[in-house]
Amino acid sequence: MSGKRIKLSGAAYQKAAKEKKKNNEELLQKIPKLHSFFHTRIVGSAEITVYDFNEKSQIPGPDPVKWNLNLDSINFLLANPPKIDISTIPFAETKRMFGNISRRLTPDHFMRKLQNGEKKLREWILYSPSKNALFCFQCLLFSPKPTVFGNKNEGFINWKKCNESLQEHETSKTHAESVRIWFSRIKKEDRGVIDLELKLNIENQISYWKNVLYRVVETVSFLASRGLAFRGNSHNFGSKQNGNYLGCLELVAKFDPFLSAHIANYGNKGKGNVSYLSSNICDEFISLMSDTVIDKIVSEIKERKYFSLIVDSTPDVTTRDQLTVAIRYISNEGLPVERFLGFIPSVGHKGSDMEQALLKKFCELNIDLKFCRGQSYDNASNMSGVYNGLQTRIKNYSSTAFFVPCSAHSLNLIGSNAADTTQEGTKFFLYVKQFTISFLFQHLDGIF
Repeated sequence: MSGKRIKLSGAAYQKAAKEKKKNNEELLQKIPKLHSFFHTRIVGSAEITVYDFNEKSQIPGPDPVKWNLNLDSINFLLANPPKIDISTIPFAETKRMFGNISRRLTPDHFMRKLQNGEKKLREWILYSPSKNALFCFQCLLFSPKPTVFGNKNEGFINWKKCNESLQEHETSKTHAESVRIWFSRIKKEDRGVIDLELKLNIENQISYWKNVLYRVVETVSFLASRGLAFRGNSHNFGSKQNGNYLGCLELVAKFDPFLSAHIANYGNKGKGNVSYLSSNICDEFISLMSDTVIDKIVSEIKERKYFSLIVDSTPDVTTRDQLTVAIRYISNEGLPVERFLGFIPSVGHKGSDMEQALLKKFCELNIDLKFCRGQSYDNASNMSGVYNGLQTRIKNYSSTAFFVPCSAHSLNLIGSNAADTTQEGTKFFLYVKQFTISFLFQHLDGIF
């Protein structure tokens, strides 16, 4: 009878059924529900349902302060950028006190006025209801430098200076770099076309200004390589006194429709308007080219190792005294090469002053004076003196830097002393000098 099934009583059967139901409920509690794999979040003004098997992932919500920015959330925002909806912002609840004056956000703060008078929505602005602050969407994700608009713990809250701060931020280099990184991360083949029109507009603008700068660089290079003056008495296109720089651009524009249109649109707009044709841009390119040339000269000097030093002091047209520094060395072809390294302004005429100025200059260029093998200056005591002259001081750094007086200075001194030996010679050369100066002023005045 051991194999016979024992039938449970009614009470025992109900008890077993309750235990089974309880066990099933406990098991169901441990199993993730189906709806937990789907997350519905409002991003901007759009309600998005996302399928996600990772319960720990946090899909960004409408409040940027509560965003957990990691690789997954950034990728989500790249594919689903928030769209600002001004109608959902509670402007009446944005009040902040500044002393006794209250300020609020207004819809105008979210609009940018273009040069043609048209208003356009600032799509980069995010509003945080919990912090009552403004943030920059691109800077929150990719800002290369800390900014108040890109710091989730701060945010912009100064409504008193809201307009000017918004304009300053959207034209800043940090914001531009964040936007560039943003668009570089959005790939057409991976995520479809997101803001393609805006992306193409940015690329066209970059290409346009590159073409402008290309023509400016070529003009600056042409004038600098020939030692020609850049500016005249006027800084306006169309003026006959605007100098070689603007004149060359006008000449090229006659045969270049692109440059002609650019000058017509941006040429004489004045300060505060971007044209990349101003004297500031011209000076910046000259400085950059100068740095490139100096770097090339220094690399050649280091390659050849040994060099000679030429130094002289002379006032410029403004009577400001400057120390001229030049170097001679042997090229790879075995020929002597003389290179100008620059001017050092207002260093004084003492040997010690010039020594310190040269040490600082060579330290900046990373040239070691111990490889100096020759010196050539005039015969003045502060330069050629055997005790405190510059040539003696340089020998403290390189004992083999032999001093040779400048032949041109020596010949000039001989001629001057010979002319001063007789009264007739002095009167003759004084008359020639005065006549020459008078002749030059009479004829040059008619030219200029």
